[in-house]
Amino acid sequence: MLTNVKGTKVSKGDCDIDFSDTLTAYNGSAKNIILPDGIKVIGEDAFFGNKQITAVVVPVGVETIEDGAFWMCLSLKNVVLPSTLRKIGENAFNSCVELTSIMIPEGVVEIGANAFTNCKKLKDIYVPNSATDIGDDAFYTFNESTLIHTSNGSTAEIIAKEHDWKVDNNAEPSTERVEPLQKTSRQIMKNSKINAPDTLEAQEFSTVSPSKNLYWHYDMLLNQKRGGLSRFAEVSINDSGTEFTC
Repeated sequence: MLTNVKGTKVSKGDCDIDFSDTLTAYNGSAKNIILPDGIKVIGEDAFFGNKQITAVVVPVGVETIEDGAFWMCLSLKNVVLPSTLRKIGENAFNSCVELTSIMIPEGVVEIGANAFTNCKKLKDIYVPNSATDIGDDAFYTFNESTLIHTSNGSTAEIIAKEHDWKVDNNAEPSTERVEPLQKTSRQIMKNSKINAPDTLEAQEFSTVSPSKNLYWHYDMLLNQKRGGLSRFAEVSINDSGTEFTC
């Protein structure tokens, strides 16, 4: 359950980024990280075997997470994926044994073979209708409690039933029981508007339901595209745009 994630926005100096805007390695020491803006791809094996990171926010603009990008990140508990994502490669999160839930955003088309294999604590996987190319054993977590949240008739539902995996046909995470969060500086009330530093315009952050992870894009909150929050959430915004608590 994602209840209180404090992320530090890492600099490009802490990463190896090639000429094609592919992040090929992370060399920093922060554990709960917001990856830098301006990257398009998380490269093959970029975080392979990293035992330190516990949470990762992948920034808007990233379209591909390549094969094995987070393979065997044994401490990784929380991942936030952007709305721009289109592909999750083979073994991308294989053996992330502490990961408990993942919300794959609408727009993702391809989920590679064994993408979430051996994620033994993974209980909730949200898969959009857009995911039509799903590889072998993508969701074979070795956890009998794993629940695939997807819509009726989706590719994910068909594959889940073929493998006797549990399915919940409510693809959207529940908005019930959204609770206040600690260490916050501003409240976002239903039908309200907020202002934030210009540096955060393209940054995503999350509000969280205790029962299921619920990710709200910043622009969606501003425009009330989802009708506001069921109760309220509090989000801490650091004026420099380098940290947030959600």
